[in-house]
Amino acid sequence: MIKKRFPLNLFIFLLMSFVLILAYTGIQQTNFSYSNSEKIENGILDLYDAETFNDKLFILEGDVEFYWEKLLTPSDFALPNQQVPNGYIKIPGIWNNFEYQGEKLNGIGYATYRFIINVPTEQQYGLRIKEFKTSYTMWVNGKLVAQAGKVGATKEESAPSWKRNECFVESINKQLEVVIQVANFVHRKGGAENAIVFGSSANIIKYKKNDLIFSSLLLGFLIMLSLYHFILYIFRPKDKSMLIFSSISFFIALRLITTNEILIDVLPNINWLFSVRIEYLSYQIVLPLMYSFFYSFYKDLISKKIEQIVIWVTVVFCIIVIFTPVSFFSYTPLVFQFFLLIIAIYMLVMLSIASIQKREYALIFLVGYIIFFVIIINDMLYYNKYANSGFLIHFGLFTLALSQSNVLSQRFSRAFSSIESLTKELESYNKQLEETVKERTQQIFEQKEEIEEQSQQLTIVNQNLQELSVFKESLTQMIVHDLKNPLNIVLNFSKNQRVVYAGNQMLNLVQNLLDVQRYEKNNMNLTLNETPLNEIIDKALYQVNYLIEEKNIDLKIFLQNDILIHVDTEIMTRVIINLLSNALKFTPCSSSISITTIKSDKNISISISDSGPGIPEDQKELVFQKFGQYIVSRVGKSGSTGIGLAFCKMAIEAHKGKIDFHSKLGKGTTFIIDFPLTNDYAMPEQKTQTIKTKTESSPLELSDQEKTILHDTGSLLNEVKIYEISKIKLLLSIFEDHPNNNIRKWAKGIKRSTINGDLQQFNQYLKLLK
Repeated sequence: MIKKRFPLNLFIFLLMSFVLILAYTGIQQTNFSYSNSEKIENGILDLYDAETFNDKLFILEGDVEFYWEKLLTPSDFALPNQQVPNGYIKIPGIWNNFEYQGEKLNGIGYATYRFIINVPTEQQYGLRIKEFKTSYTMWVNGKLVAQAGKVGATKEESAPSWKRNECFVESINKQLEVVIQVANFVHRKGGAENAIVFGSSANIIKYKKNDLIFSSLLLGFLIMLSLYHFILYIFRPKDKSMLIFSSISFFIALRLITTNEILIDVLPNINWLFSVRIEYLSYQIVLPLMYSFFYSFYKDLISKKIEQIVIWVTVVFCIIVIFTPVSFFSYTPLVFQFFLLIIAIYMLVMLSIASIQKREYALIFLVGYIIFFVIIINDMLYYNKYANSGFLIHFGLFTLALSQSNVLSQRFSRAFSSIESLTKELESYNKQLEETVKERTQQIFEQKEEIEEQSQQLTIVNQNLQELSVFKESLTQMIVHDLKNPLNIVLNFSKNQRVVYAGNQMLNLVQNLLDVQRYEKNNMNLTLNETPLNEIIDKALYQVNYLIEEKNIDLKIFLQNDILIHVDTEIMTRVIINLLSNALKFTPCSSSISITTIKSDKNISISISDSGPGIPEDQKELVFQKFGQYIVSRVGKSGSTGIGLAFCKMAIEAHKGKIDFHSKLGKGTTFIIDFPLTNDYAMPEQKTQTIKTKTESSPLELSDQEKTILHDTGSLLNEVKIYEISKIKLLLSIFEDHPNNNIRKWAKGIKRSTINGDLQQFNQYLKLLK
C-alpha cells in the first residue's frame, strides 16, 4: 500500500512545502514593506515621514563619504572640518574602479565609509548588515555595534569574515552617525558590496526571523529531497537519475548554507577560507550534475560530447578553487559565468525542442528551467554590479529541483502503475500456467512410463551387446591365437627370405594385438632378467635385416658396450623390432636410420631415428593411441594399424620407463626410450659402428633396341598403381628368362621398387624407356 501511494505522498509533500514557503513570504510582506525611494545624498539620508516609518524597512543606498587608505573612528569626526573625504562612493557597491588621484582602484586595500541618517523620532533603531568584502568594523553614534573579522592596514593585521550582524542603537537628536571601516587583502572585490537594511528594531527582528525561517525551510526541503532520492537510489541503483538529483539537491543546500548565516550561526569559528571554497565549488559542481540529469532523460537529443566537455571544464575550475588563493580564484566566476551561460542556453534550446516534440516530462522541465534561466541572468547581472536585486540562485535552483522532483514522482507513479498492471497479468499467466503444468505433468507421467519400458528394453539390449562384446573378444583372441601355429610353420619351413620376413612381421602383429587386448584390463606380467642391451638390439636387427637390405638402407649404430639392463628380454626385443619396423616403413630407399644408446648414472636412453617425412604437428597425439593412424606422405604405403606403438608405450611404462618422440616435417622422426638402471656400472667408452648395406650398382643404361622391346610393357605400367603388385608381376613375367641381361635387370628393378613401395625408384625405371 505504501508503494502504491508513494507518488501521491511525494506530490503532497512538495506541494505543502511550496505553500509554506509562499505563506512565509506573504507574512513577511504583510508585516512591513521595503522602501528604496529614499536615497543617501552627499552622505546624508533624511527619513522624516513619521506616519509610515514603523511599517517600513529601508535599504540604505546612495552616495556616502569615502576615505581611502584611512581607518577613521567616530572620534576623528568629533571636530568639524577635520576630515575631508576623498569623494563619495555608492553603497551597496565595491570600491573597484573608484577613481583616486587619477587612477582606478582594485579590490585590495582599506577605507572608511561615513554617512548620517536623520530619523523622525527618538527611539531604538536596527540595522541588518550582510557580508562586506572582506572584514569590517561599524560604529553608530560613537558606539561600536558590529564587527566581522579584523580590520587592518595590512594583510597580516587583517582577518577576513563574512559574518552577518544585526545591531540596535538609540538615536541622538533624531540622528544616527554611521562610521564603517572596511579592509580587504584576499578577495578580488573590496568594499560594502551588500545592502544594509535599516528600520525600527522590531522590524529588523522580524526581518531576521523571517529570513532565518525562510532559509531554514528551504534548506530543510533541499536536504529532505537529497536524502529521500538517495535512499531511492540505494534500493534502485540502476536509475542513475535518482543519484544525480540527490547530488544536485545536496550541493544546492550546501551553497545555501555557505551564502546564508546558517553556517556562521552553527559554526561561528569556521575557517573563512574553507567556507569560501565550499561556496564556489558548490555552484560549479551543480552545472555538470544538471546537464547529466537532463541527459539521462533525453540521451538521443542532448549531446554526450558536450557533457564530457562540461565535466572536464568544471574539474579544471574546481582544481583552481581548491589549490589557489582567494585572490586568484575569486576571478573564476568571470569566466565560469560565461561558460555557464552558453551551456544554460544550449540546455534551454534542447528542452524547448523536447517540449515541441512532446517528449515525456519535457514541458515540466522546461517551465522550471525557464524560471531557473531567468534567475541565472539576474545573478550574473548582480554579481557584475549591473543590478541591485541580490542573489536569487537559491530560489531558481529550488524551482528547478521542484520541477525535477515532480518528474521523478511521475516516473515512479508510472512505474508502480506498470507493476500493478504486470501483477494482474502475472496472476492471469499463473492461472494459465497451473493448467499447463497439470497437462504437462500428465504428459510427463505418460512419458515416464514409456521411458521405463524403453529403459527395460535398453537393459536387455545392453546385456546382449555385452555378451556379444565378450564373444567378439574371445573369438578375436581365439582366431589370433590360432594364427600363430600356421605362421610358425611358414617361418620354420620356408627358405624364402621375403616370406620369412613377412611371416615375422605378421607374427609380431598378432602378438602385439593379443598383448594390447590382454594388458588393457590387467597389468603386464614381466619376467625381468639382466640382459646386455646390445644383444637385444642385435636380435631386433636380425628380424628386420631383410628389409634393410631390400631398401638399401644406410644403418648407423652408436652403442655403448657392456650395458646390462633389467628388463623382460622378449618384450623389450619386440619393442625395438616395432620401432625399427616403423622407421623402415617410413624411410625412403637408399636413406639412413640410426640407433643410439646413452647411459647416465641412473638411466639408459635408446634413440631410433629415421629419415622419413615426419609427423604433422596436429596428428602427434595419435601416435601412441590404439589403432591411431597418423597421415603422412608415404609413397605407395597404406596406413598402419597403430597397434605396434601402442604396445611399445604399454611395455615401456610396465618397465617404469618413458617413451616419447620428436619429429620435424621433411626431416624425419626420432623415438626415445628412457628407463631406470638397477646396476651402477662405470661409463664405458662409446663404440661407434656403421653398417653399410649393399648398394645399388651403377645406373642401368638401355639401348634403343632394348627400349623398343620394353616400350609396350612400360606403357601398361604407366597405367597401373604401384600397390597393384599382382598386375605388375604379370606384366613382368615375360621377362624373367629373357636372354638380354639389361632387360632382366630392368624387370627386377621394377619388381623390387614395387615390393618396397618406392614410387620414386619405380618412376626412374620407367623414365629409362624414354
